[in-house]
Amino acid sequence: MAPNLDNIAVELLDIITSTLSLEDFCSLRLTCKSVYATSLRSFAFIFFSSKICHLNFNSLELLTQVSRHVEYSQAIRSLDIQATVYSKQQIEKAHVDLGYYKTAISRVVNKSAECEAILQCAKLYDHIMAQPVDAEKIGTIANIFTEIFRNLVNVKAIRLYQDLNPTSMRNYNSSSRIDFASLCFQGILEAVSSSGLKLEKLKTVSKPWVHRFSRNSAIIPHDAFIQPKSLLTNVLANLSSLELCISTTYHGMERQANWETGVSKFISGAVALKSLRLLFDGLGGNSKYSIELIRSITEKTSLPKLKKFHLVGPQFDELDLADFFVRHRETLRVIHFEYTRLQNGTWQSLLETIRDSLQLHHLYLLYPVQGEERVTFPPEIFDNFWLHQVDADDPDDDRSMKDQLNETIEFLEVGFERHAVYEILYDSDAPMENSRRRHSVSGSDHESIVGSENSAG
Repeated sequence: MAPNLDNIAVELLDIITSTLSLEDFCSLRLTCKSVYATSLRSFAFIFFSSKICHLNFNSLELLTQVSRHVEYSQAIRSLDIQATVYSKQQIEKAHVDLGYYKTAISRVVNKSAECEAILQCAKLYDHIMAQPVDAEKIGTIANIFTEIFRNLVNVKAIRLYQDLNPTSMRNYNSSSRIDFASLCFQGILEAVSSSGLKLEKLKTVSKPWVHRFSRNSAIIPHDAFIQPKSLLTNVLANLSSLELCISTTYHGMERQANWETGVSKFISGAVALKSLRLLFDGLGGNSKYSIELIRSITEKTSLPKLKKFHLVGPQFDELDLADFFVRHRETLRVIHFEYTRLQNGTWQSLLETIRDSLQLHHLYLLYPVQGEERVTFPPEIFDNFWLHQVDADDPDDDRSMKDQLNETIEFLEVGFERHAVYEILYDSDAPMENSRRRHSVSGSDHESIVGSENSAG
C-alpha cells in the first residue's frame, strides 16, 4: 500500500513536523482525522514543553485548562511564572490606552492585549493583597498553584520572575515589588510541597542568565527563606540547580538576630545540588550585609555534589570562600565571580587557594574589586581589561589550569591605572559616557554609581 497521510508512520510524522511553525503544524493537523490524532503527542512536545504563566486570572485559567488535558499536561517540563507588580501610573495609562486601542485599527491589537494583561495582573494583585495577613496571602497563591501542579506531574523546572524595565534604583528595589515576590515565592514553595512535584531546577533570576544589571529577576527577601524543615525537604531534595536573587538590604522589616541563617538552611536542604547561582540585591549589589550572609552560607552549607558555584554582586571575606572551596574540592569544577567585592583579604591569595586545592575546569572573573580598589587585567597580557576567564578545556590554549592561574595571580593589578587603550572609557564625554558609568563601583549599599565615579576623579 502506498504511503499517505492516513497511514504514515508516527516516527516519520515526527520528523516532518519537527521544523513546522505553529500555524503550519495546526494546518497539517486539520488535513485528516488520522494525522490529527497521531500528531498530538509531537504537537504537545514541541509547543507545550515550556510554558509561561502571567499571574493574572486569564493566564491562570488557561494554565488550569492545559493542566487538565492529558497530553498537554504531561508534555510540560518547564514553567515560568511572571509576577509583575505594576505602578499606579502604569495601570492608569493601561486604562487610557486600552480605550484608544479598542477603537483603533487592527494593527495595534497586540497593544490592546498588553493593556488587558496589565489590568488583569493588577486585578489579581489587588485580590491577593486584600487578604488581612501574609499567611492568607501566601495561602491564596498556594491554593491557586497546588491544583495545577498536581496535574503537571512532569514539570522539573520552575522560574519565578518579575518583568520590569526600571529607570531608577527606587523602582527596581521598590518594597511592593519585593514584598509580592516574597509572597509568590513562599506560595509556590507551599504548592510544590503539597502537590508532590519533584523539582530539579528552581530559579528566581532572569532568563537567560546575565550579569547583575538584569532587571527581570524576582528579588526574594532573606526572611522568605525561613521555612519548616518538612517543606524544605519536599521541595529541595531533588534539586540539581538552584538560582536565587536575594535581598540582603532593608526593605521594611527589622533585622532580627541570626537573620542570615534562614538562607543557609534553605540552601543546605538541596542536598543533591550540582549548580548554585546567587545574585545579591539586583542593581543594588555590594551590600555590606552580604558579607554576613556569605559567611553563613559558607560555614553552614555542605553540598556533596556541587560542581558549579556562581556569585553576582556580594561583598565577602577571603577566608570564608577559601574554606568553602577547600571543603568542596572533590567536586567543585566551575567558579564564576561577577561584580564581587573582596572586602578582607586579597584576590591573589584566594586564587592561590583555588590553584592549590581544586581541580578546577573553569574560572570566570568579571569586574572584581578588592576593598576600595578595582582589579584589572593588563591588556599587554590578557584579552580583556575587566574580564578574565581561565578555561582548562580551551582548545586554543595548551597550558594547564595551574599555569593559567599562575599567570593570573602574577599579573592581575589591584588599583586602577589609566591605560592609553582604555583612556576613552574614562576621559571622553561622548560617545562612551554610558561605559564610564557602567564600569564604576559603588562603595556603599545605595551610593550613586555616578557619584562614586566622580569622587574617584
